[in-house]
Amino acid sequence: MRFPPTGYPEDVRAEALALYEAVGPAEAARRLGLKAATVRSWAHRAGRTSNLVFYDQPWALEAEKTWEATCAAREAAELRRLADLASKVDSLSFRELVALF
Repeated sequence: MRFPPTGYPEDVRAEALALYEAVGPAEAARRLGLKAATVRSWAHRAGRTSNLVFYDQPWALEAEKTWEATCAAREAAELRRLADLASKVDSLSFRELVALF
């Protein structure tokens, strides 16, 4: 499908956005003979999102668990560091406190 250099007709954009929401950008682009980046750009400008959700996929669930574990480990390490610092504050002089920050 070839279009004039002035741009794509509005009906093509509308169809692309409807397909984007239903089947995602790659499939919408394939069906219409467009680039996926073009469809994503139109959707972004229109404030649209795809209904495709990948959180039910095993790889997505595993990635989410890994991310949560990483965040929890970082938070625990930061809390240990702050607790250690708080225990030292009572025994430090003013100059030593200032040097910490």
